[in-house]
Amino acid sequence: MRRPKIPPACGSLRPIGEIAAEVVADLRRRRKVQQFYRLGDRVLGELLAEIGAERSIQTVIDQKLDRYTEIEPEALEVTGGDGFWPAPLRKV
Repeated sequence: MRRPKIPPACGSLRPIGEIAAEVVADLRRRRKVQQFYRLGDRVLGELLAEIGAERSIQTVIDQKLDRYTEIEPEALEVTGGDGFWPAPLRKV
């Protein structure tokens, strides 16, 4: 009896090492964001100004700031959007 042909996967499968590297990079970025947050609003303003000047995107940054500042803090709190999601890895 012949085995049926299995169709190729839709898209390509990513190597586990590539996925793991992405997870580690995300966790590092999260930690840096949390450390950065503790530095205060002045540092955030300086960073946004620096990025805006380097990339000539001050207007885009201002538009995004306008959009984000319309978010109600209470809505974020209720939906869990006021903090990072639980880390996928735990120390044992």
